[in-house]
Amino acid sequence: MHIVFFGDQHLDSLGGAQVSMRLQREFLERAGHIVTVVAPRMHGSRPSSGSHGGASIDLPSMPITVDREYSMTWPGRATDRTLDSAMTRRPPVDLVHVQADFWGAFIGHRYARRHGIPVVHTMHNRVDVGIAAVTRCTARSSRC
Repeated sequence: MHIVFFGDQHLDSLGGAQVSMRLQREFLERAGHIVTVVAPRMHGSRPSSGSHGGASIDLPSMPITVDREYSMTWPGRATDRTLDSAMTRRPPVDLVHVQADFWGAFIGHRYARRHGIPVVHTMHNRVDVGIAAVTRCTARSSRC
């Protein structure tokens, strides 16, 4: 089975979702599956996390933090074309596993829809709860 992971951040960057995805990839590959990870290209200098020989597609991106470790890829037709072209060098995809909340989620769902591939979406955090907490504090600062 060929599974394509979509993330908001490159697997060589720091973060819990990245650690989880690296472990999932390792054990899926050990079980004989093919895993491709699609994420924004990193701009900072970090040593490789050792992706065990699996394929990664680093999409064109822009840095979003001062240290340039985190980046984003704008979802849209140009990204779709870049991704589709890169995927022609990979085996046919059986499953898309979106593990992102923002740009990676848009890109992954767009890819799956274009190609008629089933999608699994794993949320690694509760963005909705965090936003609600912050906006509540902003609106009613006496309750924070």
